Amino acid sequence: MTWPSYAESRRPQTLLLLIGIVSGLAFQLNWLADKPVILFNNFTILLRLPVGVVVFLVLLLSLRELLWKIIRRSSLPARVKDRYLRHDTLTYTVLLLPVLGSIGIQFTAPAFGALMVLAFLAAQSFLIY
Repeated sequence: MTWPSYAESRRPQTLLLLIGIVSGLAFQLNWLADKPVILFNNFTILLRLPVGVVVFLVLLLSLRELLWKIIRRSSLPARVKDRYLRHDTLTYTVLLLPVLGSIGIQFTAPAFGALMVLAFLAAQSFLIY
């Protein structure tokens, strides 16, 4: 079984990039909303938003590549690996939870991080089992 590269799987990659951009932006906006306005100037805000999005995208794509390597090298049956490849992008939608901050739903950072990690792990394990 040969696994496609990012270039060969355009639609899932486009969805993943969209998830990364929206989530990265939402993370930064939630972080800014949680701090006193006096701490920021326009330059800080304008710099933090794009840098935060790029960092989030790099982390997201690196995580996906790491998980693909683990799955490729695993002893899982070929049908499970194929299903994982077809649907793994959907598991990243749980990373859109920070968007809830736009309607006023906010969690503490540790609780929010734990919620996202648990939801992501549950979605990933659902694909494997």
